[in-house]
Amino acid sequence: MDAPVVFSQNGYMLATALNPDTKDPTLKKNILATALNSEPAIKDNRFTILLWQVWEDPNRQSQLTLKGHIDIINDLAFTPNGHRIASGSNDGTIRVWDSSTGTEMLSLPSKKPMP
Repeated sequence: MDAPVVFSQNGYMLATALNPDTKDPTLKKNILATALNSEPAIKDNRFTILLWQVWEDPNRQSQLTLKGHIDIINDLAFTPNGHRIASGSNDGTIRVWDSSTGTEMLSLPSKKPMP
């Protein structure tokens, strides 16, 4: 599964999810694909969303780290004004985050995907 990457509609923010690479079960370490680099998957950063304000400095480290999901993040979407971001995960939740603070605003139950 590829990690979702999405720009806000105004193009100022970029979001990506850190999902363990499940394509190769023989890997001793999971690799996480991010918009800027790859890093070993560790318990602290699996199933995490990273946000950048790319208009400020495209080479900058992630601005915000959004944690709350406990399984693979399948989709990300910004609201039209860019103030919120929604994430859907295999953990059976859809979460809504404040894109300026990284605060989780809402967690909604959803049906888990079929295996």
